Amino acid sequence: MNQKLTEFFRNSVPDSCVTNGKLKKQGCKVLKRDAPKCPVIVDFDRNGCREDPNEPMCDYLFVADGAGGEGWVVPLELKKGSVDAGKVVKQLQAGSRFAEQHIDQAYRVNFRPILAYGGIRKWQRKKLKKRANFVRFHGEARAVGLMKCNTQLACALRA
Repeated sequence: MNQKLTEFFRNSVPDSCVTNGKLKKQGCKVLKRDAPKCPVIVDFDRNGCREDPNEPMCDYLFVADGAGGEGWVVPLELKKGSVDAGKVVKQLQAGSRFAEQHIDQAYRVNFRPILAYGGIRKWQRKKLKKRANFVRFHGEARAVGLMKCNTQLACALRA
């Protein structure tokens, strides 16, 4: 494709959904330093970003251009307290569906659904790694990546 992923994506989502602010919710934040530059970040808590306000949705969708022509599509859920693995997967999958509606399959992307957490029990981490809890994007299934709150997004993207 001639157009960069971020340009294509930015032109297809409502202006009201896009933020340049911090990735921070519920006392948990994700640091953007060293992450791919010039991302388009959708904040699903903004007005008009969800078709159904009652549908479980992840907190953010991070879309960026990467090296070698491959972009990044990263649904992000931030949780400071306890985690319901099934609900987190549904939220991340909803973010992935939003991305699928706005990103053409012709783009090569690195897809990485991520949960940033403050407190998560070992059995909850294991549950998130089970095959049934994969998140899908344009036919590709990925396990939920885990990162602690207040750490660099770049570290989770390299994992």
